[in-house]
Amino acid sequence: MQFKSAAHLLAWAFETSERPILRSARCYDAGSAEVRGGGPVGMSAHDKHAQAAVVMAFLSSLPVGQKCVVFGLFNPTMRENMSIAAADGVPCKYGFQAARYAARMWMTPVSQKGASAGSEVELAAMAGCSAATAHRYKHAVWTELDKHYTAALEAVAHRFDALLRPDQDASRTGS
Repeated sequence: MQFKSAAHLLAWAFETSERPILRSARCYDAGSAEVRGGGPVGMSAHDKHAQAAVVMAFLSSLPVGQKCVVFGLFNPTMRENMSIAAADGVPCKYGFQAARYAARMWMTPVSQKGASAGSEVELAAMAGCSAATAHRYKHAVWTELDKHYTAALEAVAHRFDALLRPDQDASRTGS
């Protein structure tokens, strides 16, 4: 079983752990991302859940900041709680609520950005500063969260290196 990247492995693990095991492996695989995206085809549903559980158990051993960004990014039901926990590890120059708000903005996937993700205008009002200052503050928070996420991806890639395939396009030379 091979994955394109550590992020792809995490997305698969979260999706798999949320999906119930069905009696028919054929039904399980019919519309799954693994069949379309090159994940672990040929494994039983129980094997897939076991592998996802191994990944999830490893995630629980990560430092708090890394764990917060991963769970907040890949598990929408935990996003609010993880943004609160992540706010403890970022600059709180404008208060805890502003830090939490900026963290939640970071954790909201691009496909869901919009009214539900929040805005810099709301962040500025919450922080009591100008929109330009709120923009700089948001990026300071996001930089810190990016560091946690990068460290988490590196830890996952190191731990599960056998499950990750090297990018085939990067290893090719032009002919």
